[in-house]
Amino acid sequence: MLNKKNIVIIGRPNVGKSNFFNKFVRKKIANNKAIVYSEKGTTIDYKADFSDIFDCELIDTAGLSEDLTFSELCNRQTTLAIQGASICLFMVDGSEGMMADDIKYARFLRKTRDDLPVILIVNKCDKKIFNETDTSEFYKLGFGEPLLISTEQNIGFTDIVAKTNAIFKMLDEANDDEGEDESEEERKREFFINLSIVGRPNVGKSTLLNRLFEKERAIVSPIAGTTRDTISVEVKHGDYTIKLSDTAGIRKKDHDKTAIEKMSIHSTMISIQFANVALLLIDGTIGLEKQDLMIGQHVLDEGRALIILINKWDQVKNKNDLLEDIDSVTKKYLAHANLLTISAKEGFNCEKIFPEIIEVYNNWKKRITTGKLNRWIHAVLDEHEHKLSSNKRSIKIKFITQYDIRPPRFFVSVNRPDDMDETYKRYIINKFRRDFGMEGIPIRIEFGSSRNPYYDKSTKTTTKRVVVKKETDII
Repeated sequence: MLNKKNIVIIGRPNVGKSNFFNKFVRKKIANNKAIVYSEKGTTIDYKADFSDIFDCELIDTAGLSEDLTFSELCNRQTTLAIQGASICLFMVDGSEGMMADDIKYARFLRKTRDDLPVILIVNKCDKKIFNETDTSEFYKLGFGEPLLISTEQNIGFTDIVAKTNAIFKMLDEANDDEGEDESEEERKREFFINLSIVGRPNVGKSTLLNRLFEKERAIVSPIAGTTRDTISVEVKHGDYTIKLSDTAGIRKKDHDKTAIEKMSIHSTMISIQFANVALLLIDGTIGLEKQDLMIGQHVLDEGRALIILINKWDQVKNKNDLLEDIDSVTKKYLAHANLLTISAKEGFNCEKIFPEIIEVYNNWKKRITTGKLNRWIHAVLDEHEHKLSSNKRSIKIKFITQYDIRPPRFFVSVNRPDDMDETYKRYIINKFRRDFGMEGIPIRIEFGSSRNPYYDKSTKTTTKRVVVKKETDII
């Protein structure tokens, strides 16, 4: 059963899919629009956005590519969009008539999802040719009666909306009949972990995926850059379902990248955005490099939990020195992320990976009661109080509360947040990690003041009580 409603637009290149997408999401900002251009195959990745007209997510896909350089990634993205769709809008060009590629695309669609409801749309039927368009040949595609539209002239949109609404109503009724309990759905979501395996090229990411999946799912090669697209598999571990995603390796910025490598890196970044936890794989025979650090920092910047795996441990000579060096760097720059030494090829320590993932995931979505937090902060203050500010004024922390999870976010009320010492802030963060087991979690803490602007000092009366957050620092 699908978790959310969405509509995917499928069709050969240059039939007007991106123009249709832009009309129905009603976006004017350039970076939220699909690129529209007359050159065949301009769209190379799928674009998704909410359409208030359809009241669901609308997805614009790439035309299937015959160019071997791009086909693997483009076609994979289109396949993923079809597999997760509720309804498909299959678009053809009415000004050209049915083409051989339309038949090829129809076969591809059926092969990918033969149970997907399809609405056949004949685009570019402008007013001049609307009544003259012969639709009989399009019946050969096997998708029933076609709907004639003109995206440029806004013709025929009402019929599409009416038909999609009717299909969604039918799907909702079918789901109600299935009657799966909402609490069971919620439980499944709570025990589902999206995991990305990230790192530089040729550090053993695909080998690790195969080890964890216990099958040869990813191609393993000594040639750097073998993995181009993100490969995903699902693994059960106890009550948890873990979706493992093997991503393309990320090389240095100054490295000259081919077009396909740029697309692969883009796919990796998307995988990190959708992940809950990321495994940063490091080649133990080389050690921690600047690029590893940048990848790890990007994971934390995206708000994802981080675990560092030092691979090829069986080949490392100065084990203690290497471990100490990496540990000191992670404590300073990578949120004290836990380190695990492994050999993906030999299987050494790999049985410890899943328990580590589950523990970090649960900490990432942990919610701590306000009472427990404030008992903790008072104990911290008793142990080490903030020194006087530079202008000899006292800094008082009043309370701390958590207001969000995934990642955990906290608000600390301070009488003078602007005067707080950065070293003391780091002290609070680091102690919080140790005391609450938040290693590898990107904690967000805001330091602000709770004051009442309606309080009149002269009369000592309050007309209205409000809480205001003053310039806050997010760490």
